[in-house]
Amino acid sequence: AGALDLFWDTIRQPPALALMELALAGRTDEDLRVLSAGLNERVIEIVKEVFQDLFPESLPDEQVDTLIRAMFALMVGLSLQNSLDDDARGNQAKVLEELKNLARLLVPDTADTPGTGTPQAADSENTAPTRTTPPTPRERAQ
Repeated sequence: AGALDLFWDTIRQPPALALMELALAGRTDEDLRVLSAGLNERVIEIVKEVFQDLFPESLPDEQVDTLIRAMFALMVGLSLQNSLDDDARGNQAKVLEELKNLARLLVPDTADTPGTGTPQAADSENTAPTRTTPPTPRERAQ
């Protein structure tokens, strides 16, 4: 779930939003379309590489490819919504929480050492409650 939080925070930053704007403009400009398609594929490849580093052999490669593309499309759509309303009603946070729940079913939590694939020990007595989503831009400004 931490990886999804990091990706969510990253995709809402100005550089990612600028790439999204270029992709949207690429609908009517062939040069931008080609550039944006290439950038989109490179981002997906990087996310897949990071996933494989963090969760080696957790899922078959073809399933990883499809799931990363689905997650990326969902995150891009959520970031577009977020840029409009800063999640004023909390709907994006709810969608992200469900995405994390699904991710936990597909890939169990791993130990603190990335790439080990070792399940974490449940220690509910010593676990402090944590925020499930990063602060919104409005919260960061305060």
